[in-house]
Amino acid sequence: MPSSLHDSIAKVTDRWAHNHLRLSLLSSPTIIVSGVVFGILILRVTFWLVQALSPPLCVERSDHQVYLTVLSRELTSPRVMRLDGEIDRVISAGCQHIANTRVRLNWYLQEVGDLQALTAHSTVHATLRLRRPWGMKNPGGFDYGLWLIGRGFTATGYVRQGRILNTGKSEEAMLLGNRQAVTDAQWQLFRNTGTVHLMVVSGLHVGVFAGLVYLLAFNVLRSIPITRVGWLPRRQALCISIAAIIAVMWVTGGEAPVIRAGFMAILVALSFITLRRISLWRCFWLIAVCSLLWQPRFLLLQGFWLSFAAVAGLLVAFAPCRPIPTPVRSFVACQLVLLVWLTPWLGVTVGDVPWVSSLANLLVVPIVTLLTIPCGMLGLILHVLPGFEVLGLGLLQVADISMALVLQALKSVQNFSWQGGYFSRATALLAFVSAFVMLLPVARGLRLLALFGWLPVLLPVSNRIPLGEFRLTVFDVGQGSALVVDTRTRRLLVDVGAAYASGFNMADAVVLPGLRSTGANHVDRVVISHLDNDHAGGLSRIKRVYPNAQVIGGEQVCMPGSTWQWDEVEFELLADRQARSRNDGSCTVVVRNRDHSVYLSGDIGKSAELRLLPHLPKRVDVLLAPHHGSTTSSSYKFVYQLCPRFVVYSAARNNRYGHPDLAVTQRYAGVYSTQVTTAEAGAVTWYSRFPDQLRSWRKGRLAARVNQSNGERDYCPPQQSFGAVR
Repeated sequence: MPSSLHDSIAKVTDRWAHNHLRLSLLSSPTIIVSGVVFGILILRVTFWLVQALSPPLCVERSDHQVYLTVLSRELTSPRVMRLDGEIDRVISAGCQHIANTRVRLNWYLQEVGDLQALTAHSTVHATLRLRRPWGMKNPGGFDYGLWLIGRGFTATGYVRQGRILNTGKSEEAMLLGNRQAVTDAQWQLFRNTGTVHLMVVSGLHVGVFAGLVYLLAFNVLRSIPITRVGWLPRRQALCISIAAIIAVMWVTGGEAPVIRAGFMAILVALSFITLRRISLWRCFWLIAVCSLLWQPRFLLLQGFWLSFAAVAGLLVAFAPCRPIPTPVRSFVACQLVLLVWLTPWLGVTVGDVPWVSSLANLLVVPIVTLLTIPCGMLGLILHVLPGFEVLGLGLLQVADISMALVLQALKSVQNFSWQGGYFSRATALLAFVSAFVMLLPVARGLRLLALFGWLPVLLPVSNRIPLGEFRLTVFDVGQGSALVVDTRTRRLLVDVGAAYASGFNMADAVVLPGLRSTGANHVDRVVISHLDNDHAGGLSRIKRVYPNAQVIGGEQVCMPGSTWQWDEVEFELLADRQARSRNDGSCTVVVRNRDHSVYLSGDIGKSAELRLLPHLPKRVDVLLAPHHGSTTSSSYKFVYQLCPRFVVYSAARNNRYGHPDLAVTQRYAGVYSTQVTTAEAGAVTWYSRFPDQLRSWRKGRLAARVNQSNGERDYCPPQQSFGAVR
């Protein structure tokens, strides 16, 4: 080993042991107290996980009459309100366990006046239909069910009947903020530029607020003769700022970034009050433990991990630095450190990594920190105080102008945006270790060597499918359909899921992240089986993202019998020319190579099935069940001829149609098909190289069902015995 490299490693090791470990200084009482606190933390987290992941069974399949308090509400579409509430009291018998718990509800309001009457802190007498927290599970997708549990929701559902008993205060709602003031286009702009943290209550807001309170209190106390002696006004101002921080933590609901920043600010203030120097790393671990003791549910939130990961990266990079860099140099260095350090975390937890985020934050963070937040906070407070309305309005106008500058700067930066991410865990681990080495005070040669280990995160995602093989991924899009077929170099997207009046669509939520995380970020062709919303709702969004993709089944008519070949994999379009309904006229797809075949059946019914039978393959490996498993499809002849190894039902959990129907599942069970529903299994992936396996993104790998009589996996009963199967 070169002497310079050996000396660098030895120097880093000695400094780390001296400044951070200090094992020789740990006394027995410290070890005992630390062990007790750690044990209490483990017990509290374990107890909460048992309760959160096993909600009472009485929650579902029954109505609950309750009194609830509205915590927040949002108009998602005309006369449809989404509200978060806390159940104060349960009137109906049978499920008292849901009292004093949080729920997320949709309320379909009948009167326009109810929209204004229903505000934060309103009390409502309601009849609710609830279900346990649940979300779609997809590659690269957001785990909504886990997020609900992490945010403390016991159930979701809708209001069947409700009556508003009293309303909350509009001033309080204004001070707490209104998410609807930010449009969907603006939220997308913030996501694309990595600046969403500026639009939510975060550590930046807490720090600025604490600083404003401290400066205001210090100047007021220093002007009073009795309190301006020595350190007294400074200490009193710090105590006032601590009280203000605790109030902010309480009012904002105690979310992870706010708790982290609040505890950090309190510890720093206490160190100044007591004139004691505190170790930054000890402060970091103490805050992490206190945060989890405060709310164990933070373990399930991405924001908790990203928040503490960002602070840890900054401590690794700057804690050993002497002397302290200038403010401008420190700010620029912070953005570069966060880019290098957080990229592996973001690529695995969030997926999307906007490479332009550092430049965007360099431009807008000073504006938001020095103008938008201080002027906005002071303006809101002064605007409701008698005699200060004009000054408060002026400050709000300054905040509004600064926000307009921020939006204009982000729009300019967005034009140069390059999205990355969705890399593998192995790539993320290598990049994380490399980033850690780059942040350490080591020799430049070692940092340069670590940079080469970090660079693979810039490479595009590759599917690594051999020539002549193909892979099918059926996305979990609720009651709808969307899937992608990958060959070595080409991608076929079949259906795109639904879109809703609220602006939410499955293309943005599921399909686009799924495409980016499972292969190259392009689509060669899109086939829309038919134009029902649950199959084609997100088509406009797909066309905007992939303008060069050929669309079949939309403006371009599906041509039955059309075939093409990609990478030695054959594709064929089939449709019933005599169809009398849009479902029966679905544009269906057969995918096959030398040994295996897949049939994607759209929403065809029994009559269309019979007319298509002469053109369909026998003994397919995977069948996307017709019409989500409806009783109007999957006739006996159809099931017998295809005799699928795997049947996938693309349907929502507890859907109102009862898909898949029991009679349909019994027919496929008669031919020993392995049946999965996206509602329970999440997205599923089948690969022609391993035809006996199906990967569920919720349950792991599933093997093909074995016929117990002869142990064969690929088995179909004789035609004469199949007719007896019911």
